[in-house]
Amino acid sequence: MELSVVFNGKEYRVVYGCLKSVDAGEFQAAVDWARRNAGSDPWLVLLRDCCKIPDKRVIVSSLLHSLRNYSSGKMISKNLVHELLIFILGVRNIREATEFFASGEGENIGYICMSSRGRDYVLNTLEVFKKELGLVEEGFNEDCWVERYSAYLGVPPERELLVRVLRARATLLTLTL
Repeated sequence: MELSVVFNGKEYRVVYGCLKSVDAGEFQAAVDWARRNAGSDPWLVLLRDCCKIPDKRVIVSSLLHSLRNYSSGKMISKNLVHELLIFILGVRNIREATEFFASGEGENIGYICMSSRGRDYVLNTLEVFKKELGLVEEGFNEDCWVERYSAYLGVPPERELLVRVLRARATLLTLTL
């Protein structure tokens, strides 16, 4: 899936999806690769479970909040990857956000890759990432996130309600900074 977000006159390309994985060791290898190769433009966010990839509207609004903090130097975390995770969940606690996204029961790795350098740059980064780690793109149920976030937030499992709740939590987090 692909998105384009414009912030302060700069376009950010976002590609997100799901990769087939075998075990938790592959997830840690993927995280290590991302830390070495995609820590600052491009940014590669990894999720232990593809069902933690929220609705694209949540990704867009969370990314805009994160970019605002990033550009102003007023981030809660030390990097844009963690900042995005914080805003997706709408929590101040980095550990809480990373624990939610690093836990999972599935055999897949979700990803959100973004860059201000254009679509080809994002796609090339992902291609190198997948090739070096032997990961393969896999389709996923785009609605499976509803159950995960509903359980985490204690909110009824209704897609539109969850989108509104997550976006409101991110906005509230921004207002408290």
